[in-house]
Amino acid sequence: MSVDKIIVLIFNIFMQFTRLKRFSNNLTEELKTILNSLNFKCIFNPSYQLYENKHYISFRGNSKLFKYKRGNRIIRVIEDTTKAFLIILDNKFNIIAIKNLSNIYLELYGIEKVQDGKLYVIKDKLFISFNTGWDTKGNDIYLAEVNDDFPIPKKCILAGRMRMEKNWSFFSANNGLFAIYCLNPLIIIEVFLIESDKIHFKKSDPYVNGDPIKNLSIGSNLVLHNNDYFLAAHEKLFFNGKRIYFGKIFRLSLSNGNLIIKKIYPTRFIHSFKSLLGRRTKSNQNLISCSYISGLFLDEVNNKLILSYGINDLNFSFSAIDLNFFDEN
Repeated sequence: MSVDKIIVLIFNIFMQFTRLKRFSNNLTEELKTILNSLNFKCIFNPSYQLYENKHYISFRGNSKLFKYKRGNRIIRVIEDTTKAFLIILDNKFNIIAIKNLSNIYLELYGIEKVQDGKLYVIKDKLFISFNTGWDTKGNDIYLAEVNDDFPIPKKCILAGRMRMEKNWSFFSANNGLFAIYCLNPLIIIEVFLIESDKIHFKKSDPYVNGDPIKNLSIGSNLVLHNNDYFLAAHEKLFFNGKRIYFGKIFRLSLSNGNLIIKKIYPTRFIHSFKSLLGRRTKSNQNLISCSYISGLFLDEVNNKLILSYGINDLNFSFSAIDLNFFDEN
């Protein structure tokens, strides 16, 4: 291959990526400053929402790190004592409270693990969804209202669901509660019964609109903009049995009562080219690197889509992308 062709190939590869660290505004800088001021070894996979003039950020945090030796190499590993937290800020970004959700839901309701929290505003109430982590017996998905009382989370029940799952993306439409259950194919589930501690779902008809969605999984909450929804997904690639995660953005719309995929944006969202190389310190030895979009928020005042994301399961950031970007690409 000639030098010119190699240069073109490298250029085309780099053009596939959008580096999230290049996009920020006052809001994202404030959020980063607050989380960086906390006493954690690592914070990752945040989710942000503005609700009743207060800022809410859920995240996973860990304050412990240990080392072990593999041959002649010292391997630094984050100990599996990661907890789920919720921080509440006033409209001037002063800290009102920091809640350890892992401890709250364990002490009040006996839920032993709280992972991958996603914040939603549904029918004018604030909610958080989460899963109970990896377990040989399978895990559970919960949806919980967030208020001063931290009421009992409702376990999400779906007949025939997979044994291990991470994220459903919940939304309200046509006076009902729904969730995106899967992207391959696109499967929507809807609520048919709500109990004090459970929400029962049934599958709606799956819909695939022809766009390739292989190797993509749900990453974030849905946000509504001009009758369309934005959703972040994770694209997973394998190299020698290890994984790299990129962020992808979907645009969906309601058509005759059905949620359909309108567009999958071709760019892959990453924090930076350096982050693609991964880190020696790892919480998951099967991970090469990840830019893991874990939350979306629509900043309508500034016409921005705010992306909350984790970096290599060790760090976090927030990015503010102009909505015109999604109209032009």
